[in-house]
Amino acid sequence: MLTKVSMASFSAMPRKTSVPKQKSIPSFTGSVAGVAVEYLNGADSFLSHLKLKKAAEKVIAEVVKRLQNPKSQFLDWVKLPEKQIERGLDRIYDTVDNLRRATGNETLTVLGIGGSKHPLEHALGLSNLPGADNIHFYSGLDPMSFDKFKGEIGGQLKGSDYLVVSKSGTTFETEDAYLRIEAGLVEEYMAEGETAEEAQQLANKHFVVVTDADASRSKLRREANAKGYSHGELFIHDDVGGRYSALDDHGLFALAYAGLSKDGMTQMLQGAVKMTKNALSKNIEENIAIQRAMFYVSSIRNRIRNSLHLLAGSVFGRGTREYLEQFHGESLKDTLFTTGILPDVQHYAAESFFNPKNKYNVTVTMLNDRGLPGWKNYNEYVQNIVTPAFAEVHPTSLEKLNINEQGVAPEAIGAYSQLKHFETIYKGMLRRAMDPRQKLVTLKNAIWEVLQPFVEAYKKRNLGKGNLHPGSNE
Repeated sequence: MLTKVSMASFSAMPRKTSVPKQKSIPSFTGSVAGVAVEYLNGADSFLSHLKLKKAAEKVIAEVVKRLQNPKSQFLDWVKLPEKQIERGLDRIYDTVDNLRRATGNETLTVLGIGGSKHPLEHALGLSNLPGADNIHFYSGLDPMSFDKFKGEIGGQLKGSDYLVVSKSGTTFETEDAYLRIEAGLVEEYMAEGETAEEAQQLANKHFVVVTDADASRSKLRREANAKGYSHGELFIHDDVGGRYSALDDHGLFALAYAGLSKDGMTQMLQGAVKMTKNALSKNIEENIAIQRAMFYVSSIRNRIRNSLHLLAGSVFGRGTREYLEQFHGESLKDTLFTTGILPDVQHYAAESFFNPKNKYNVTVTMLNDRGLPGWKNYNEYVQNIVTPAFAEVHPTSLEKLNINEQGVAPEAIGAYSQLKHFETIYKGMLRRAMDPRQKLVTLKNAIWEVLQPFVEAYKKRNLGKGNLHPGSNE
């Protein structure tokens, strides 16, 4: 449901001076599947800009057209939630049950990095499930971090199960951790009197791999098949992309391991489906993903290139910061993005935030308690003190995520994740659409915002040079 209030009290945002003080009420709000967005300052700048609106309509139409052939566009994440519902969730929960029966463990360690890690951390953090404390992440290389990790899981590697996540199966950091842990498991079992062959078989029981479904394209899949991993055939879907994979098999597996019910997971996927439908709407006044992009691009046009995203609550600290930063860093190729967790960030960075020389567009994300007791001070602080203070000097928006008694409501987790996927694509495409020197179609009709041309060039030029050997520190 979308609500507009009078724009009369909102003057156009000047290009060279700070935004004048004004009454802190939302100028434009929208809500989909437990996720609401309000604009306290800056909505008039994009809503009244006809050229920007026409460009936004063009961007939506371009994505809809590309979805006719998503596999060549890295857009399979758009329909992924719907596909997951159609495939059914028993395979996810059966794999969790089989793994636990095989080892007797209640602890899971995720071996992955970047897009194979942050979307999981993000979803687990928002869910706030009790079992999330039993899920660890390891992506380190130095011996001290490895020793610390072992201490966190009880001192022995066999005290944990392992989810290995890599599309190609050749990501150096993930392969290195996987091989070191596998070798360590074998050593632990041999120290208990098992033969080398028996120890290897026992070690194999600890692993679930989520990689490319096609063994010819994944070294990790070939190894898993050869070693007889029997905990399930989970895989990373083609043309999704790591940072867009919060709802792929590895994300669902981690949430199921942490205790998210099938009903809860279904609600999460349905929330993402609802957001997808909204994000593909041609109606600008309904489509909250394109509105987020228009807010961002209108700020750039007003010479405000920096973005500040503040997250109000500890549930955002386990991975949502990195999740959001990766979209700007890898998808938008943009370093002008800062995040922080409220209230702490308000005390160590406020001097820079409110320095009139620093220009930001600001987003504050908060939890919508929906009437639960004990939230009075939180709501007063975020909604009536912090956010209006930013709105006096910066273009400012407020995101609200519905919660239940435990954490962010599953429907809102799915919807918010899908919102960020669309928002990122739209930001990049709209930014280019408004630049006469750019074109929407680049890199042989693939979307620039999901590709990694600079990283791939870096890897080819520099990474390894024959000196890196996964699994060995000799």
